[in-house]
Amino acid sequence: MVDTRKTFTDERGWLFEYFRQEQLPSVINQVTVFHCDSNTLRGMRVHIVRHEYVVVVQGSLRLGLYDLREGSPSFRACGTVELEAKVPKVVCLPAGVAHGMCFNSDGVYLNAFSPYWSGEDEMEIRYNDPSLTVDWGMSNPVVCAKDLAGYSVEEAIAEYNKRVKALS
Repeated sequence: MVDTRKTFTDERGWLFEYFRQEQLPSVINQVTVFHCDSNTLRGMRVHIVRHEYVVVVQGSLRLGLYDLREGSPSFRACGTVELEAKVPKVVCLPAGVAHGMCFNSDGVYLNAFSPYWSGEDEMEIRYNDPSLTVDWGMSNPVVCAKDLAGYSVEEAIAEYNKRVKALS
């Protein structure tokens, strides 16, 4: 879900409403602020139970997405969404949709979680797996070792669906 927010502007600047519980499919328990340097890529990551909400408050980012949910109408769909502070959008990332964030310039974004962040709820997927057709817009981004050591897409699909079945 991508929701473009109405911006209210006057001589002091602008504002937009980021959070309104009745507009979200789950309760927000935690909000974290991230600063990312230019030429940085975070992810890809996927969550087993947690929804995530993203909004850029400074700069811009390219959000890469890949659906790992077997049985979903968008299973194995891949795409990107451009997010920038000048055009406020809130993106809801459901559990099972892998996501990575690429910064071509310095940026700051808010990330809200439901439920609280937990390492057990997170899996890393290699951003450069050949099965992903995400155009990150850069050829040699700075990526942390944890993200580089992640699952392949095929391994991630199997592991994600195994963990989901174990919860039911």
